[in-house]
Amino acid sequence: MKKLITLLGLIAISTSAMGGIYFRGGLFYANPQSIQVEGQSLYASAIESSAGLTAALGYKFSMLRLEGELNYMDAKLKDTSLNEVVTSGDYERLTVFANFLVEPPIIPFLKPYIGVGIGLSQIDMDFRSLAQTGSLEQSFSTSRKNSTYSMQALAGVRFSVANTVSIYAGYRYLKVEGLRYSEGTADWKAKGGSHIFEAGVGFGF
Repeated sequence: MKKLITLLGLIAISTSAMGGIYFRGGLFYANPQSIQVEGQSLYASAIESSAGLTAALGYKFSMLRLEGELNYMDAKLKDTSLNEVVTSGDYERLTVFANFLVEPPIIPFLKPYIGVGIGLSQIDMDFRSLAQTGSLEQSFSTSRKNSTYSMQALAGVRFSVANTVSIYAGYRYLKVEGLRYSEGTADWKAKGGSHIFEAGVGFGF
C-alpha cells in the first residue's frame, strides 16, 4: 500500500509540471438499481450497492478534456425472489473508458463539467442458487467471465484549491450492455445501469 501511495504521488508531481496533462483519482458509490440477474422464474437476484475506485489520466485543451479512465467495483448479489430457491453470488466489474469532457470557465475557482464516455467492461460473476425443498435440479453454481461494451454520462464540479490541485464531486450514469449466460436448465442475464456518486482529487490542472 505504501508503494502504491508513493507511486501515485510521483505521478501527481510529474503530471502537475507538464502543462495540460493531469491525473485524478477518487472513490465512488454505485447504486445499480436497474441491474438484474434473472434466470428461469425460480432464480432472481440483484446487484447490491457498493463502493468502488476510479483513476484517470488526461489532457486539457482549454474547455475540452480527453482522458483514459479505469473504473472498478466489486459487489454482492442479493436474492429478490420469494420462493424456495435462494440465490447469491459476486459481481466484479473492471472498465476502461475513453472520456470526453467539457468544462466551461464560468466561475474562476469552481468549474462545472459535463461529459460522456465509451468503454469496455470485464465482468466476472459468480452465481449460486440453493433449493430449500431438497430438489437438486433447482440448485447449481456457476462462474463466468465476459467482456462487453459500456457507456456513461458524467456531470459534476471541480474546485481548485491550488494551481495544480483540485477537489471534485460528481454524478454519472453508467450503462453496461447485457450479458447472457446458460448453465444446465438455467438461462439468465445481467443488464442495466448504475447511478454513481463520486468524489476525488486531481493533480496537474
